[in-house]
Amino acid sequence: MNIDARLFLRIYSLSGKKILDYFFYYVTKIGDGWFYAVLLGIYLIIYTRDAISILPALITAYAIDTGIYIIVKKKVKRARPFKKIEGITSLVIPPDEFSFPSGHTAAAAVLAIIGSNCFPEIKYFLFFYVALIGFSRIYNGVHYPFDVFAGASLGIISGKIGLAIF
Repeated sequence: MNIDARLFLRIYSLSGKKILDYFFYYVTKIGDGWFYAVLLGIYLIIYTRDAISILPALITAYAIDTGIYIIVKKKVKRARPFKKIEGITSLVIPPDEFSFPSGHTAAAAVLAIIGSNCFPEIKYFLFFYVALIGFSRIYNGVHYPFDVFAGASLGIISGKIGLAIF
């Protein structure tokens, strides 16, 4: 068994404790995408001018992230851990069939890069959020650690490109 699968099993073995299962279930749900739309709406209401100025970078970053994510998922076709490893069950319903890269982690990383640009005082919190989302995806049985690392890398690069263009 490769190191990625072994590390997955180590993290996944933490599951089965009710309070942690609920916690990481809801962490993953926050990363589903609706949360970002709500944040953007609040940001638009409170900081209209700033929000409008960062919108092109955000849209560009998410477009790059999503485009690459879809292409890579369809090319790599890595089976999710709960489909590949006997005895593993998914604690959440994944949004698609394949594991690599983690789209939840990629989207969280885009938010962290763009958000850090707008609010540098909370950048450590934002990157902790990325780590929490990524960990939850492993904990819930839907991603391997390398999927999460690749997703975070994709999101960081996409966010930086979006900021560089705008």
